[in-house]
Amino acid sequence: MLARTRTASSIVDGGSADTGLDSVISISSSASAAPQLPRNTETILDLTAGVSQGSTVPNEESQNSLPGPSTAPLQRSNVRTYAGRSRSFLVELPADGSAGGGMDADDLGLEMRESYKDLRMRWGVDNSEDDPHPVYSARSSPGPESGRKGKGKAKDRPKVVLPPNMMNDLKSITELRSKGESRRFMDEVGYLFEGMDQSANIRVRRSSALELVTKLCDSEFARRAKATDFRSRSWDALRAAGAGDGDKVLDAILVLFAALVAESPHEVNELIQKEDFVPVLWDMLATFSGKDPLELIGSGANDAQLKNAGVGKAEKLILARLRSIILSKTVLVSDEDHLSLRQLLSQALASIPPSAHHPKYFEALYHTLLSGLRPLSSRLSGYASGLPLLPEASQTTSSQDFPQFDHIANCLVILDSYLLGRWPSSDEHPALCDDVINGDEQKSLAEGLATLCVVCSIILRNGRYEEHISIAARCIESALRVLITLSHENIAWCRLLMKQKLMVPVILSLITGAPHRADSADDETDEHDAQAFDRLCLALGLLTNLVQVDESAKDLCRETKLDPSCAALRPCAYTCSCPDASSALRCLTSVYSHYLRAEDDDPGTHIIRGHLAVLFGLLMRGALDNQDIILDELPGTGLEGLIRNAKEFVGLYTEFMARIARGEGRGAEGDAEDEPEVAVAEVRVRDGATEDVAKGVIRFLEELRGR
Repeated sequence: MLARTRTASSIVDGGSADTGLDSVISISSSASAAPQLPRNTETILDLTAGVSQGSTVPNEESQNSLPGPSTAPLQRSNVRTYAGRSRSFLVELPADGSAGGGMDADDLGLEMRESYKDLRMRWGVDNSEDDPHPVYSARSSPGPESGRKGKGKAKDRPKVVLPPNMMNDLKSITELRSKGESRRFMDEVGYLFEGMDQSANIRVRRSSALELVTKLCDSEFARRAKATDFRSRSWDALRAAGAGDGDKVLDAILVLFAALVAESPHEVNELIQKEDFVPVLWDMLATFSGKDPLELIGSGANDAQLKNAGVGKAEKLILARLRSIILSKTVLVSDEDHLSLRQLLSQALASIPPSAHHPKYFEALYHTLLSGLRPLSSRLSGYASGLPLLPEASQTTSSQDFPQFDHIANCLVILDSYLLGRWPSSDEHPALCDDVINGDEQKSLAEGLATLCVVCSIILRNGRYEEHISIAARCIESALRVLITLSHENIAWCRLLMKQKLMVPVILSLITGAPHRADSADDETDEHDAQAFDRLCLALGLLTNLVQVDESAKDLCRETKLDPSCAALRPCAYTCSCPDASSALRCLTSVYSHYLRAEDDDPGTHIIRGHLAVLFGLLMRGALDNQDIILDELPGTGLEGLIRNAKEFVGLYTEFMARIARGEGRGAEGDAEDEPEVAVAEVRVRDGATEDVAKGVIRFLEELRGR
């Protein structure tokens, strides 16, 4: 047994009772019975390393004079005990009292290591980076001196300096876990990137790419991928594998990948920084506007038709599987029977900020929009002759026979952003851009947009196409926005639209039928109410543009016959032929009467009243026949109320533009909740009824009252 005792020969001779050594290690048995320590330095356990500077190592003479089990000097060795010298009987002893008087427990080797708790406190491992008030210790974590009680003066522990490259910037264990999970995730999907290496076989590259997008359709996988640069690396790997360079399968997979990424604004903004992201999408859109592989497979094309489109038997199997994945594991499309790659591409491009587009891509946008509008004319004529407006997928002989409403809506959103000047300006832009803005040779576009408005209006009024109401509303709203921008103070575009026999009647039907449809829809939601209100304001704005610029629009409004309750059946496909049809001017005055009876606390009511008052003034100015009809049909206070509502509209418009100038707009506190419809409506109609035009109309009405 090892025990603690005193050695009188070494301590008492010092003549000091306050020596720092209370005890030393010795053998409890007699000295003569104790075996001698071997002198071989290789077998001696040397624990003298780390002795404090205050300690005195006894020389050879003092060791020989000490009564102990052995007088052999201790020599240093590279061998150490597992717990330090404080737990070894080889601890060094001072030669005399003067050398050992100032020693304490640390000098003896009774040094206590910091606990894990103290280390965690020192380095702030448990401190969260989200903690607004992190707790920092005023001193270093407690060292060995904290465990002593009255054993001498505590020593100042030197500051710990880590070696280079040993300090990381992570602040919490949460970040450490997240970083570890991200690394494990990237390791798990590393085989996919290896399979898409250029040196791999084309079949391996296709299967790896297909598995990548299949995994990305899973919500849990997509969530884990957001914490890494998975999408950025995936784009690079797909491009390196040959996607976007003409391979039908890899190109289709790349389109699906872009559509999935476009669902997250953060992720798509990251990919926009890549030089080839936006150009590749536009190039593929131009390619697939002609022959779309997914559309051909969905329409049941035979092998000969697919071969003409560059799709072989092997590609057909993979594309069919890809189509099944899109329909079963994603919510990217609303019309499952008519899935196409150009729809996914336009959807991805519409989600990209307009500043990322370049005017050189305008030609691809223009041609794909026209190709999407082309089937509408034949569908409308077929509907008027007895065929279904939107046939079933089994009834279509070609994939081009069915209109792609989603694709059209996406293209119109992109076109509207260009017309509003949101694309970056460039000296190098195609001449087609100027032709569209100036209305030069744009009969096809004007006819296509007018037909689109008619077809969508039939879908909205006819109760047989409930599953298409949402996309039809989106299409007609986007078309009206584009037409308002193009026709604003533009004589060429106004004349183009006036030459379209369908344009003015469909605009008037949207305005006059709004109150009837609002009264008949008992279970209409707030969202549908807002959409109906937007369509009414857009139609008013477009009609105001036409009447303001083209005098023939005033006569056409008087000659057009309408029935506000028309359900747009086959006989009324082009023009209303209902027995109760009357002049459009009388129908407009009935709409005005409806909103005069509406609640005054509704902000939308004031907008419609004022805008109709301005429109009536434009219709009566310079047209005596219109004056007689409108003044005879005006309800309430007649001309006096018309002037009052027109002035109210000008006041609302001025106030709104002042808010915009101050930077408030809809973002001001309370505006979005208290007056959402006011902000929406005034934004929509500001191009159709400017403040100057409205003031001119008020002066005309006041002159008319004075006669």
